[in-house]
Formats: sequence, C-alpha cells, structure tokens
Amino acid sequence: MSQSAVWRARLDNYRLAGLKFWRKCRMRSFWWDMSGRIPSKVWELEPRVDQTVRWCRHDGKYRWVKSGKKKYSVWMKALLGHPVGVKDWEPARECMRVAGAATWWEWKGGSRLFFWNWPESCRTWARDGQDHYKLGELPAFTRPQPPPSDRIK
Repeated sequence: MSQSAVWRARLDNYRLAGLKFWRKCRMRSFWWDMSGRIPSKVWELEPRVDQTVRWCRHDGKYRWVKSGKKKYSVWMKALLGHPVGVKDWEPARECMRVAGAATWWEWKGGSRLFFWNWPESCRTWARDGQDHYKLGELPAFTRPQPPPSDRIK
C-alpha cells in the first residue's frame, strides 16, 4: 500500500468519526432545547435507560424489560402531547433524517434548517418555512426569448 493510500484511508476514518460526532451533537442540541421549553413535570416521567431496556448477550440486541415499553410510551405520549412537542417533533425528525444522510462533502438527503438553533423570534419561520404571497396576476409573456448572440463568429 502506498503512502498516499494510507493517508486517504486515515482521512476517511477521521471524516467518519467527525460525522458521527456531528450527528450526535445535533441530536443532543435538540433534546437540550426541548428540555428548556417543556415543563419539568413532563421530563420527570422520563424513565432511565436501565428501567426500559437491557442488553441481551444471546442475540446481541437491546430488549425491553418487563414494564419498560409501557414507561417509555407514557413518557412519549406526555412529551408529544405538549404543544411544543407536537409542533417540533416531525420537523426535528426530518432534520435528523437529513443529517443522517449527509456525507462529509454533500447533503445527499436534502437540506433542512436546524430550527432549534435559531433565535426564538425566528424559530417558527425556520421550522415551518416562509409563506409566499402572490399579490396579483403573474405576467404572461408571449414573445419567446431571443437566441443568444454568438460573439466568437
């Protein structure tokens, strides 16, 4: 393996680690923002991870504990039933989907504003998009555009 191939492989690993870290930071920033805007009584319902799931060594997966799924469902219903949760949940899911599809160089899954990073005065606009208004009839052009002139000839 040549020296440049080794460096390329290392850079790819650094990029992958950087992307994973960036995605994790986006998710944490969303939950941090939600925790500041939803009352603490909803967050008190949040079950600890060890109360909901356990690692199963036999099949290498997490499994629900006996009442874990019910505790989690109660908390999510309370969270999504709050007005802030209802408005922000689906757009945030879309943001996370887009972030998950992004590569180091491209936004392969499209793009979406991380609305929770915007100031409170602009957050609704950033989350829902800007309304466009048509003030009158659009002009109708009947003459075709002239062909471009070739200056090289």
